[in-house]
Amino acid sequence: MQPASAPQSDLLSLPPPDLGDEDIAALAFEHYRLAGRLSRLTSERDLNVRLTTAEGDSFVLKLSHPAEPPATTAFQTRALQHVARRAPGLPVPRLVATSISVGSGSTGSRAPG
Repeated sequence: MQPASAPQSDLLSLPPPDLGDEDIAALAFEHYRLAGRLSRLTSERDLNVRLTTAEGDSFVLKLSHPAEPPATTAFQTRALQHVARRAPGLPVPRLVATSISVGSGSTGSRAPG
């Protein structure tokens, strides 16, 4: 069951999701089969973490706030997919499909560069 969406103005005042590194690492492995060093990134209302693998590949894991309207997350996903198709040279995150299907949470991103 999805949590009720907060009004956009309320959402901006909510703290990001609170997950420990062990939980984040478990999610990264479960959904992407990735393991590595985690570095937390600054975010307005999401939990963003850079994961760097032993091979040096870098990924950004974005855990959207549970109160974020699903339509907003879907819009962000479609925007990144559009940029990847229309302007593949732009240095923006590239979505990575998960190893399992989990609805709107089924993508992550590869860090540019």
